[in-house]
Formats: sequence, structure tokens, C-alpha cells
Amino acid sequence: MSENKVDLNKYYDKVLGFIKELKPEIIHENKKDYQIVIPLTYKFSNGEKIVLNVDTRLSDKWIETKCLLLINEAIPNNPEIEHLLHKKLLQANFRYAEVTYSLDNEGNVYAEADMPLETDWLNFKSEYISIIFAIDLLFNKIIPEIPKEIKKIDTYNKKLYT
Repeated sequence: MSENKVDLNKYYDKVLGFIKELKPEIIHENKKDYQIVIPLTYKFSNGEKIVLNVDTRLSDKWIETKCLLLINEAIPNNPEIEHLLHKKLLQANFRYAEVTYSLDNEGNVYAEADMPLETDWLNFKSEYISIIFAIDLLFNKIIPEIPKEIKKIDTYNKKLYT
């Protein structure tokens, strides 16, 4: 192993331990690809629930966690609505220090938290929990300000990184 090569197995075990500390109901491990996926059940104030896909992957320098919040089909096919949603997401990125929303090439909406591999438990927990804050912000503040209905759809079984 060269000096510049990172031992991702060591970091994978550390991150898996961090995720286990959060006590999710289910953890899907894929050590070969340095990937950990959990379903995150989000409850709305009216009792409605959706299950979201939270995908954590390791690269040579980063722990990358993405939560698929909205699939493109849930957003009305209306350029004005899409523009307003994207504008509000960018404004939230600017206003809230720990909130990062992103879009993939298909227009699916994510919350994400990226950390260096050397991160410690307290930083990991803070970054990971920021995803919960981003979910709350999206569903309780951003979407209600948009004049057309955006559907709440489970994303747990959707593939990330399409």
C-alpha cells in the first residue's frame, strides 16, 4: 500500500460505528463500495409519514451523505414552480449554515452533508443531524410557500447517483 493510499476499510468501520450510535432501525452495509444506506422515516405534524433514502459513501478524502428528499416526478411540471423551488433552496443554502440542498441531473432534490474522513463523532453527529433540519425546513417552510402542490413521496427505494 503506497503512502498516499487511504485505508477506506478503517474509515468505513468508523463511520458505520457513528451511524450505529444514531440507532437507526435498519442499516444496509455495502463495504465493497464503501456505502451505508439507511431508511429515514419522517413524520409530519398531521401524522403522515414518508421514508427517505439516506446514502453515505466514502471517497479518498470525504464522507459524503446525501438524503433524497424529492424525486422530480413529485414536482409539478411547471417551469415557474421549478424556478421558485430552486430559488428557495439556494436561499436556504445561503441563510442556514448547516443546510445544503442540491439537485442531480434529473432534477431530484437532496439534502447533503460532506465531512473529511478524519471527522470525529461530534462533528459527524452535527453534520448528520443537519440533514434532519434540512428535511424539516423543506417540508415545513419551503414547500408551503410554493403555490402548487408538491407531492410527498417515499424515496427510500430510489437509487441515488443515477
